[in-house]
Amino acid sequence: MTLVIQMLALNLLFILVGILVLQIWLDSKERSTRDQQVIIFITAAFACILCLLYPLQLSDNFIYDFRHTVLWFAGLYGGPAVAIGLLIIIIIARIAIGGLGIVSTIAICSLVVLVVSLFYKKFRSLSSNQRILASITFASLVGFPTIGIIFFFFELPYHTPDIWLGILFVQIIGTGIIAATVEVIQKNFTLKKRLIQIEKLEAVSHLAASISHEVRNPLTTSRGFIQLLFEEERSKQKKEFLRIALDEMDRAELIIRDYLTFAKPAPSKVSEINVKTELLRVIDIVKPLANMNSVKIDSMLFPFRIKGDIAQFQQCFLNIVKNSVEAMPNGGTVEIKVEIQPQHISIVVSDNGIGMSHEQIARLGEPYFSTKTMKGTGLGMMVVYRIVESMKGKIDVKSNVGKGTRFTVRFPRIEEQDSTNKDKEQQIIS
Repeated sequence: MTLVIQMLALNLLFILVGILVLQIWLDSKERSTRDQQVIIFITAAFACILCLLYPLQLSDNFIYDFRHTVLWFAGLYGGPAVAIGLLIIIIIARIAIGGLGIVSTIAICSLVVLVVSLFYKKFRSLSSNQRILASITFASLVGFPTIGIIFFFFELPYHTPDIWLGILFVQIIGTGIIAATVEVIQKNFTLKKRLIQIEKLEAVSHLAASISHEVRNPLTTSRGFIQLLFEEERSKQKKEFLRIALDEMDRAELIIRDYLTFAKPAPSKVSEINVKTELLRVIDIVKPLANMNSVKIDSMLFPFRIKGDIAQFQQCFLNIVKNSVEAMPNGGTVEIKVEIQPQHISIVVSDNGIGMSHEQIARLGEPYFSTKTMKGTGLGMMVVYRIVESMKGKIDVKSNVGKGTRFTVRFPRIEEQDSTNKDKEQQIIS
């Protein structure tokens, strides 16, 4: 029994060290999803090989280890592609080691990959505690059949109940420890990013509040005098220079207004928001700009309701849709649609514009960062993120350079929908 715990604890140590190395690697800088998957695959492959090299030796030809657990976590956090790649590595390594259990390894690991592929998206949507519980449940569901297969199909010298109970106990407890470790690390990583973001936003807020008014007053005075000169000037060339000066002052005024909006947002007036009605208003406001850029706006909207400030909701999607239109200087299509989930309402805004790189996506919502080079301040997206957060929502951005961008904004649903919306919801889900 002691030997069982020692050898499987060593497997557990390999996995935990791999998780820590993975965390250090990912935390060093912002990485694309593909890079993250490659890093997860490499660390998981090393952990699997170490588990196979230092297993619990049940007989001269039969070994038991935590390879299934590594496959489970790598697949769910890295994706089905990582799981399939890892399955190939496990099969090759197991064949190279030889002995009994090669067929059972292929069968059980293939089953794990199948479950991971089917459960991957659902798993990502679960809460932290639910993911830990799901992982422990997996360890139990895999542990019992695996031990049953060993017991009934292989003649091993260790057929005493305490050995099997020890294996099952260590696997379940070990899986719980691994799942809790992964979730704690992810939570700390998210909190660290959030803390950095809050500090940046706080700095911008204080700066905006302290200088905006002082800059605005002389700017207004200067604009007034330039306007007088513009009206009295006869020379076309000088008049053009004055017009440019006025345009630039107007742009400076808009920037200052954005800073003031960000530094001192109006108090929220929470009420029920009809998503369809407010998005149609946003479309009406943006249409003139869209027509100027030869951009078509398509929509598929439904009158579901969420809670929040109507003005802020409009401002949020006005900024998003406006950015989508401006991302297509040569024309294109902006699609706005409402999607329904069991607990959320998703509003998707997509375009086929210039798109963004992974590094640009990672910096969205940061102070002073804009994809419009010299024309933008980055405040528009900062306001968007702030509004969505205040409404307890989440933003997901996917983009490819040269292909377009897709914004998905999720808000919590109102539990009670009127009968019309319930019927509409059933039609959409079906």
